[in-house]
Amino acid sequence: MDSLGRIARRIDPLLLGVVALAFGLRVQGIADDGYWLDEMTSLRDAARPLSRILAGKGGPSHPPLYYVLLKGWIALFGSSETAVRMLSAIFGTATVGAAFALFRALHGRAAGLGAALLLAVSFHHVVFSQEARMYALFCLLAVLSALTLWRAIESGGRRRWIHCIACAVLMVYTHHLACAVFLGLAAAALLAAATGRLRPGALKGFAVAAPAVLLAAVPSAFLYVFGGKPELGYGFWQPYWSMKGLGDVAALWVPGTPLAAPGSYLYSPNPPQVPPMPWLTALLALPAALLALSWARGRGDAPSPRPPPVLFHGAALYIGLASFVAIAIFKPIWHVRYVFVLLPLYLGGLAALLAALRTTRVRVAALAVAVALSLPGLVQEKRLPGRTPWRETAAFLRELGNEPVFLLGSRSARSGLGWYYKGRIEHYRDRGQFVAAVVSAAQGGGAVLTVTCGAHGPPDPANLAPSEIAQAGLRLRMRQFGPLRVYEYEKQD
Repeated sequence: MDSLGRIARRIDPLLLGVVALAFGLRVQGIADDGYWLDEMTSLRDAARPLSRILAGKGGPSHPPLYYVLLKGWIALFGSSETAVRMLSAIFGTATVGAAFALFRALHGRAAGLGAALLLAVSFHHVVFSQEARMYALFCLLAVLSALTLWRAIESGGRRRWIHCIACAVLMVYTHHLACAVFLGLAAAALLAAATGRLRPGALKGFAVAAPAVLLAAVPSAFLYVFGGKPELGYGFWQPYWSMKGLGDVAALWVPGTPLAAPGSYLYSPNPPQVPPMPWLTALLALPAALLALSWARGRGDAPSPRPPPVLFHGAALYIGLASFVAIAIFKPIWHVRYVFVLLPLYLGGLAALLAALRTTRVRVAALAVAVALSLPGLVQEKRLPGRTPWRETAAFLRELGNEPVFLLGSRSARSGLGWYYKGRIEHYRDRGQFVAAVVSAAQGGGAVLTVTCGAHGPPDPANLAPSEIAQAGLRLRMRQFGPLRVYEYEKQD
């Protein structure tokens, strides 16, 4: 009981409120939408035998940790949208608590609470915490890696270095682009070593930890190259090094920006035209103001007995971002959403900057403005471009009956409906066979349904040409569900 009492006294009561808010936002409406294609990919990969997941054979394009955890989670709680997405919601809520611990250790309690609150109400963090993908876990492990590394270089001790290595290795086995985060943290550690007074053995600990993490990453890199399908190299629509690309990164981080360009920088292969916003790109440098402010206030002080936390924080954020840019230059990256993993470091910089203001009243007012900017994004529709309403489409098909559903050139439509729709599904790669099958079934009586996903493949691969419809004596009705189109063919009377 005494130990529980000590733990209870160490928990910040305001943090409990922020964590409760974060969890409530992440579970609210968590099952409003059915699974979309990437989430069904997670379900498919988690359903594979454990040995195949670990070996990366014909399965995940990412490292196996998330899929192993998801496999066990589904075995315990089932595969409904609520159950499966709850795992990510828990990871996302835990990230809020971890962010508090990290930025309290770096900049004090006020900065820790501010960072936790900004992350709790972040539109993008809520979205990724409601998705059955590895991004919420990736973000959590990135924050924990930074926290354990800071504690290790500041205080030393074998146990702290073991914690640091464990978090970094788990991060490496969650996402291939953990290498960019690792480079930022390694540079931050070296910078702290060069500018601060480290405890005896801290530098030796880093010299052991860094090669240990790199060595542990070798199997993951080998499986990535020779095992599952790679995620890199498919092309990147907006390069990070362009003004538009950096603006998209800022739109992913800065509070309130979903209203400016909702979702265009996350998923859509053809994002809507958004006016250039140089001011948004300039906001990427806001945490850098913390460095200047801290340096100006610290001039003339006695040498610090600890590594400078502001330099550690700034290096982890900006060198991490630079690592993403470098990777994108040499090997294009599919989506800007991967930089989401650095979101807590950015918001922590904003919170530290606010905490450095001179009066409590000004700090609270500035934090309230930042939170208010985030609220409109939380009340808008959370669906982002690229998320396809498979559940609604399958319900519509079931209402019409179990007529055959013929799919042509649309693998995503087949796999999507395969999860929800229990009717007959056939897939034709040859258009001639597809047309013959549709005509034959429709002339035999009853309606014939074909489904296509417009975001994948030709515009209407499951639609017969008008001449083919007239020649077969059929009539056509079409129903739209987002990018999905359902065509219903019937024989004319």
